[in-house]
Amino acid sequence: PLELEKYLQSEKETTLTIDKDIDNKIKESIKRNIELLETQKAKNAAVIVISFPNNEIISMTGSPDPTLQKEGYQINMLEKPRQIGSTIKPFIYLKGFEKDVRPYTILEDKEYKFTLADNSPFYPKNYDYQYHGNITAHYALSNSINVPALLVLNHIGVEEFERFLEDDLAFEPHQNIKQYQLGIAMGTLEMTPKELAHIFTIFPRSGEYQNLTIIKDQNKNQRFEKPINHQVTDTKYIQLINKILSDRKTGIDQFSASSSLNLPIKNYALKTGTSHDYTDSWIVGYTPDFLVAVWVG
Repeated sequence: PLELEKYLQSEKETTLTIDKDIDNKIKESIKRNIELLETQKAKNAAVIVISFPNNEIISMTGSPDPTLQKEGYQINMLEKPRQIGSTIKPFIYLKGFEKDVRPYTILEDKEYKFTLADNSPFYPKNYDYQYHGNITAHYALSNSINVPALLVLNHIGVEEFERFLEDDLAFEPHQNIKQYQLGIAMGTLEMTPKELAHIFTIFPRSGEYQNLTIIKDQNKNQRFEKPINHQVTDTKYIQLINKILSDRKTGIDQFSASSSLNLPIKNYALKTGTSHDYTDSWIVGYTPDFLVAVWVG
């Protein structure tokens, strides 16, 4: 942003939080992987890496190569809203846990008929077009199953969830949020990769929500937006989400034991997401020290 450029020019002791070594490695990884993914029609990618405890952005890549005149590479996709798919589900279950849902709560995954605000019928489907019967909330989130997430959103109330996004997470919708209705649970909500990464920081930060930082000087971190610093929810509900998102064994049914998401380390959590026809693919992963959000599409 112009304001950021002017600040950097006027303050000799000011530096960015970007870590050049990590940033270069991320860029190399994007270029390498987007070439491999071209056979699956993936053409573009963006990655943001955030370091804790100060919410510092240490890497930002909005394109595989912004110097090339192809596939929208000159567009900074970190700032472009896309459908976030199932990455919204941890937030739905978080609010559900506040409303007496528990990881062991039984949710009936079957065909349901819901009525939307315009009185039209809505029959939600799982991405594999199968139903799984009675399953726990833990299993449903671990395996990213659609219908139970919609049941939890319906239990919370769409309007209350919208208020959570706009008031507690300071999210400014790119379209009228009322139009999404129960479709929020089906992944139709749009966010930029930067926005999605930011709201996910509440999980490794035990429910605390703060601004992202990209400038630091000899006195203090500088920010150019309205200050955010508050506790979004009780830590105990955050811990429930973290336990589920770090449980790779329960998710084997949908993601398989050989999934590349199953790393030979512990103490990490993640959530994937895809939009309609896999136009957008997401993964947000985090440890107590770092958060990485990746969009490919």
